[in-house]
Amino acid sequence: MKQYLKFFKRPTHYLGTEPNSYHKDLEQVKVHVGLAFPDLYEVGMSYYGHKILYQEINSRKEFYAERVFAPSFEVADILRKYNTPLCTLESDTPLTQLDVLGFSLTNELAYTTCLYILDLANIPFWSSKRDDDYPLVVAGGGVTFNAEPVAPFFDIMFLGDGEGLILDFLNLFRLAKEQGLSKEEFLFSLKGKQGIYIPSFFKINKKYRGYTISPVYKDYTQVNKYIFPDLNQIEIPTKPILPFGKPVHDRLTLEIARGCTRGCRFCHAGFIYRPVRERTVDGILNALYKGLRDTGYEELSFLSLSTGDFSKLPSLFCKSIKFLLDNQVAISLPSLRVGSVAEKLMEMMSRIRRTGITLAPEAGTQRLRDVINKNITEEEILNYTEKIFSLGWQQVKLYFMLGLPTETKEDLKGIYDLCVKILQTASSKRVRLTASVSLFVPKAHTPFQWCRQLSLLELQERVNFLRSLFKQNRRMQLKWHNPYMSILEGVFSRGGRELAEVLVKAYFKGEVFSNWDDFLCFSNWEEIFKDCGIEISEYLRDRDLSETLPWDHLTCGVSKKFLSKEYQKALKAKTTLDCRFENCTGCGVCDFKNKTVLPILNEQEKSVPILNVVSPSKKSKCIQWRIWFTKTKESAYLSQLELQRLFERIFRRLDIPLSFSQGFHPAPLMSFGRALPVGIESLEECFQLYLFKKIEIFSLEKINSFLPNGLQFFKIEPIPLKTKIPLSIAEDFEVQLEDKNRVMVEKKLQTFKKADVFLIQKRGKKRIQEYNLKKVVKSIKLERNKLKILLNWEAFYLSPLFIFDKILGNIQDVKILKLKQYFKE
Repeated sequence: MKQYLKFFKRPTHYLGTEPNSYHKDLEQVKVHVGLAFPDLYEVGMSYYGHKILYQEINSRKEFYAERVFAPSFEVADILRKYNTPLCTLESDTPLTQLDVLGFSLTNELAYTTCLYILDLANIPFWSSKRDDDYPLVVAGGGVTFNAEPVAPFFDIMFLGDGEGLILDFLNLFRLAKEQGLSKEEFLFSLKGKQGIYIPSFFKINKKYRGYTISPVYKDYTQVNKYIFPDLNQIEIPTKPILPFGKPVHDRLTLEIARGCTRGCRFCHAGFIYRPVRERTVDGILNALYKGLRDTGYEELSFLSLSTGDFSKLPSLFCKSIKFLLDNQVAISLPSLRVGSVAEKLMEMMSRIRRTGITLAPEAGTQRLRDVINKNITEEEILNYTEKIFSLGWQQVKLYFMLGLPTETKEDLKGIYDLCVKILQTASSKRVRLTASVSLFVPKAHTPFQWCRQLSLLELQERVNFLRSLFKQNRRMQLKWHNPYMSILEGVFSRGGRELAEVLVKAYFKGEVFSNWDDFLCFSNWEEIFKDCGIEISEYLRDRDLSETLPWDHLTCGVSKKFLSKEYQKALKAKTTLDCRFENCTGCGVCDFKNKTVLPILNEQEKSVPILNVVSPSKKSKCIQWRIWFTKTKESAYLSQLELQRLFERIFRRLDIPLSFSQGFHPAPLMSFGRALPVGIESLEECFQLYLFKKIEIFSLEKINSFLPNGLQFFKIEPIPLKTKIPLSIAEDFEVQLEDKNRVMVEKKLQTFKKADVFLIQKRGKKRIQEYNLKKVVKSIKLERNKLKILLNWEAFYLSPLFIFDKILGNIQDVKILKLKQYFKE
């Protein structure tokens, strides 16, 4: 697959050579695993679960985990054109040659993208069609607690904490492989193990209203999720892969807690990830220091379902803030619960970053907040935003849900009214507010799993009503989720195996990346549902409490009885308090008899020490370095922006005292010359950077040990502070030709050499411009299969790739090397 990198858009997404990636000898590996994420590289590289599994598996020398992402359509077309299967990133291994192919299922709209990956790998969709010559196809992630629509495609699904499941599973797989067990024999040996769901061992059929569930084996009637009781026994991924391309979330992520007991009745994650488990402050701090040292990230995120509820958050902040300020590291917290972060803590946060803050009231009226068990009042919301604005924040984003059970027009208007009141708590007229509205989808294993979901028409009417209100205020912006996506999500989140055929037909109709607005075509789905005799309304309807649901054989630990009780309380707008600070609610997760899993009962720290933290200025310029480097092999596909981000992180890892720009987003003062076109190798490139204090120049050997294959520094020299980056006036290139291209190139060269003027046209930003390439090409000669070209830029500059293409024609099988560049004396 990598032999076609030169044809790929964003080729660095397919290199697999990023810093901190693993590369093992396949001959020494006992179990070879592909970790597949059904979305593009930039999304998959942001997924924290992938980072955990990648580190966990690769920590064992006998196991090897590689990454697999869904390629873009352009790349998929190239693979099909050359009859090449989809391969792993690190070793370029075809997926059919893996032992295990594991998918992370994080949302229902990615189901057809799973089929896309299987199809490009030449792996049959249906589990029943795959014999022992194919890899075992498995899945994990939050969606597996009801992934019945894709159950026929998977051999195994994992329910619960993957850290405690994956290594045991791979050990069992290794033993089965050594013993020569067939797939069926291996699956049978796993029957009944906690957290392991084997779909083929259950027969699930849809009837008029509800489902029937028939276990194949009498001793395997229910699958219980696996819970890892102590997160502190699990190592935080502190050396994640540093992506070349920019992912959606480009930062170091540290999970500080898992689970949430707030009990918001719409929240799928809040129920399936129970119980709450927290890490120690010392453990988090050690991971923070190590993670920033091993990555050089300039931004940090503390991850949890409810980060503000972390009981030791003040201590964590107080002990880390000076280090973060000293190292110009910004901090990002996920959506904060109103009132969960102390005012003094907010003051410290404002020193690190003050660009925007996100809150989640979820509903516009107190009645509806009580229905969903949000347990915050309007007064608390307004007091909180008043503090935020007084500390200097000028942008606030609010999350709401539309279409919640019992919602009325008054509740919709309440969203707008609450936003207006929040703006009024700000003294500055420059404050801006964004209301982001998601559309309610009833999820399995929540109290609202029996609720009705609004139809497409109802959703559109309510969105339009909100839009009309928000048009009245220019300081407020409304954003909303795509209603078509919400309808599909509603169908597949509460459906059964009868929908598998729908997914296959949708895939072959081109419905891939359906969670992207640009790629979703809802009319295709409507047509397929109609052809399959599927009524969308049947999946959006309310359910009877006595009805069998397609996921009733799967349990997240929270009892159905508790969920039913919460549902009935919701209809009466009665709330349930958090069991960490009040009495046990009896949800069923905690094992009080064996004391294996218990909720955290201590209150959050109330006292926050007042810290007068002063960070040393890094705006000054004490010295400037010019660094020369080569850019060859796979690294030739790195763009200049990718190089700049990579170099910054390497210098951070080496603790080189970079100087930074002014403003809320300080950037290192680094400058490059002309950008080398992606795909061209070079023996001589340079850039310059400022340092805020003098240090000894690092050894080249030490710096180069951090660089990926093909990137090497060969000279570092101090230069005067006011010296600007030089622009070359001429450059030498060498083009390596294939034998099949030689005759054609000779003819093209003769044409070019005979011409007194060689005019070409290039479209600029405003008009088409004409250039005479004779003014740029100073010499060109063919020596065997090597073409030597000297380009002079004193007349004008054009991309060397563009020039070569115009002179030599569209030659694809060539290697271009920049040998040298020349500067004015």
